[in-house]
Amino acid sequence: MLPLGGEVLEVGAASEAIALARASGLSLTALSSSRPAIDAARRRAEKARVPVHFQHGNPVSMPFPDGSFDFVLCRAPLNGFQDPVGVLREMRRVLRPGRRGLILNLRSDVPRQAVTRYVGSLHSSLPSRFFDFLRLRLQQRRAYSIRELEAFLGQIPFKSARIDGTLIGVEIWFER
Repeated sequence: MLPLGGEVLEVGAASEAIALARASGLSLTALSSSRPAIDAARRRAEKARVPVHFQHGNPVSMPFPDGSFDFVLCRAPLNGFQDPVGVLREMRRVLRPGRRGLILNLRSDVPRQAVTRYVGSLHSSLPSRFFDFLRLRLQQRRAYSIRELEAFLGQIPFKSARIDGTLIGVEIWFER
């Protein structure tokens, strides 16, 4: 899906960029509006000797030229952005034509039983499962439903976009 030496942008979750860069061998840039998160991730990347470019900036007005990246990834919750449509618009703008992006998010329209099933599949201790369940349910209450996500995507002129439901979340694939 990506060309050799492809440029990848991760939006909003600088802490995840190190593992992604280590696993992929791609050129990775991580954008976050949180300076402390970037500083901490930068120190971890230097210690791990993983080449990641960390950039402080607003995801609604990214500090990159049009068509800068071959792939855009966002694992940060869309509900954490003040303007999720603006973030989607910027993700499209910084993608090269014909390239794709992926957003991984929880969704609000998942039954409690699905969260229970997911947490049970983690095979962690009972106290850990309890706290994971509470954390996910709290995050889920602030998440968007599939219908809301479809409305956001409908405002952006993507070449294609689709939402695939997972047990407790969504994969949102889009192409410029």
